[in-house]
Amino acid sequence: MTSQKPTIFISYRRPDHPDFVERIRDWFIANGYDGERVFMDLSNMPYFTDFAEFIREKVLESEVVLVIIGPQWLEHLHERAGRDETDYVRLEIAIALEQGKLVAPICIKGAKMPNAKDLQDFPDLKAITRYHAPELDSGRPFLKNIADIIGALEAELDRRNSKKMIPSNPKKIEVWDILPQPFEWCEIPAGKVTLEDASSDGGTKGGTFEIPAFLMAKYPITNAQYEVFLASKDGYWDVKWWNYSEEARQWRAEHKTPHETGFPGDDSPRTNVSWYEAVAFCRWLGNGTDQNIILPTEQQWQRAAQADDGREYPWGNRKPDTGLCNFGYHMAHVTPVTQYLEGASKFGVMDMVGNVWEWCMTEWGTDSANTHKDNNRVLRGGSFLSSDYFLRTALRGGDDPSRVDSVRGFRCASALP
Repeated sequence: MTSQKPTIFISYRRPDHPDFVERIRDWFIANGYDGERVFMDLSNMPYFTDFAEFIREKVLESEVVLVIIGPQWLEHLHERAGRDETDYVRLEIAIALEQGKLVAPICIKGAKMPNAKDLQDFPDLKAITRYHAPELDSGRPFLKNIADIIGALEAELDRRNSKKMIPSNPKKIEVWDILPQPFEWCEIPAGKVTLEDASSDGGTKGGTFEIPAFLMAKYPITNAQYEVFLASKDGYWDVKWWNYSEEARQWRAEHKTPHETGFPGDDSPRTNVSWYEAVAFCRWLGNGTDQNIILPTEQQWQRAAQADDGREYPWGNRKPDTGLCNFGYHMAHVTPVTQYLEGASKFGVMDMVGNVWEWCMTEWGTDSANTHKDNNRVLRGGSFLSSDYFLRTALRGGDDPSRVDSVRGFRCASALP
């Protein structure tokens, strides 16, 4: 058995017998676990603490996440989703599964483990159905059963720690191994692109550029994908992703926590993201996949949208309508990035106009794509508030890189492997 007791995070729903859950925690302590190594929010939560941030940190610090599934566990999961409420229990489990923690479900008071069908609307939780869960109830067998559970936890943790995890032919990690779907690369062939003269609006005079072949993300980054960045121990909170410029470091120091997205929905585009945050996300994702992932340059963005025929919109020259993109305040909110199949560009890139403006790497006014200056940055594509004029593939604009609002998002680009 392990010489030092592992850290335990107890995830439970308060309507599911909190007194019984307290008994479980007390029995861990009675079996040699220091109280500081068994976290349960009722007894460990400091006053005046940001609940979500504190919970995330505690899950990341823990070696084992004990998931207590009571009779109302599944009912409350669906109720909170139906009301679009933040479900901290769902967040706890999703973070633990994504981080590869030892997840240990325990069914109490006659509850049964959910199956894949029960969780079909919760893809971030489906992996929990692979675990064999003991059943625990009150009565004389309780002490023996909880002792067996503690022993099984420690044995499984020892097995994991001693197991050699080095495959003979390690598989290359792809973006979709890190981020939930939808994510896909579209290969954009080499070609030319002509930028309009935007000098009267603070941009450059434009001109024609040769663009080497590259990869463009098929969709903007979604809420669910950005949440992985926020939840990862080496993600948003890791200072190394912000060390690309003094301005980025300063911005991060002045903004301790990220803004909430402007609109909920796993497949909705992530909004309320500054240019600095978008670059940090790309750097983190590129490090995880060993790819040079970054925001597209303005020229790359237009190439992916316009193709070779100078089309006015990504889908062609047909005037925009509500079957092609989200624009003109028809919805008054963002829509899922996969919704407008007919609005794809010639190269298969989706949602390039309308929905959200997209940050580009390029400085507005210089055509430079460096990261070391605090100049305004290019935005492309228009949003759900925009008229059809702002949906043109050649329309250019820019703004302050620190700007955060609910009509701006981003997508990723990469060099060909």
